[in-house]
Amino acid sequence: MIQAFGLGIEHRGKDATGLALVGKSGNVRVVKEPIAATEFFKRRQGIGMAARVGLIHTRAATQGSPKQAGNNHPIEYEGIVGIHNGIVYNDDEIFRDTKWFRQHQVDSEAIFASLYHKDLVKDALEVIDGSYAVAWLDRDNPFQLNLARGHSSPVYWGTTVNGSAFFASTEEVVLAAMKAAGIQFPDGKDAVEYITKLDEGQIVHINNGEITWGEEFTHDGSKSPHQMVRRKWTPGAYATGMYSSMDAGWDLDWDRTNYRSSSFKAVNGATAIPLGQGSEAPLTGMDAFDAEIAGIRNGDVLECSLGGETIYGEVTGLVHDTGEVCIDFGEHFIDLFKVNFKVMKGA
Repeated sequence: MIQAFGLGIEHRGKDATGLALVGKSGNVRVVKEPIAATEFFKRRQGIGMAARVGLIHTRAATQGSPKQAGNNHPIEYEGIVGIHNGIVYNDDEIFRDTKWFRQHQVDSEAIFASLYHKDLVKDALEVIDGSYAVAWLDRDNPFQLNLARGHSSPVYWGTTVNGSAFFASTEEVVLAAMKAAGIQFPDGKDAVEYITKLDEGQIVHINNGEITWGEEFTHDGSKSPHQMVRRKWTPGAYATGMYSSMDAGWDLDWDRTNYRSSSFKAVNGATAIPLGQGSEAPLTGMDAFDAEIAGIRNGDVLECSLGGETIYGEVTGLVHDTGEVCIDFGEHFIDLFKVNFKVMKGA
């Protein structure tokens, strides 16, 4: 089952793979390596056979080198062990303003630091500005699985008749892992009936089959006192090749119909070659964003120009509901704030 989860989400990131496993005694074991899930599970056959609770993560690195173990998930901060899907925009500002100790480079650390320092989960998450789905354990209460969904990043979760719980970024992965575990449902019941999508702003705690809902929270970063100075250009920068969510949630004062050109000029003066748009007249607004996603296919090769060096990456996955494009650049670590992409084939 653990392997089915890991391989099922491999397309979402191949820079690192990691597990946090809770044994029968409550001991929390964290294992992670800067390799893709396929290789990880070849090396570690049968890992987690006796685990009561497990977190599984595959990473597409956006901040912090995967070569440094602390940047890879699961991330631990003072006994809080968690995984994160998405991007935190105001991590620098959080650590600067609070004076909390920062151990690593990865933006996700800000979430788990906030969960440690704040008394209420709601308060901890409302300081985060970004896209995130997050799951975590506390070494002081290791059998409780905690899930929360902020802006954009999806979480599908479900429970079995006997109280086991499962979650993943896609419904298909949850179903595949439950099937791999040999889970059977009552006659006439379909497994899909037991799976639902966590809403934005929701928190759920699961402990030995008992489900407790946390207080809903403001998930768009509007209540955060830690405002990032990069906010106006970050969404546009991600639109080139990794992440974009140009929906009504963004409180930005630049012209959405011109976000391609205006936002990129703020990124070290770079100009962008938009995905899915050749020599045709520029598209505008949501039409432009939709064309970017619709024009890309798995297997497309992208050319990336970075500091005068040209490297190539293969599209390994698309997540249309969040606008994510997963790209495999092999051994290269890419700072996605500073890149130019163009589609070489297939779009």
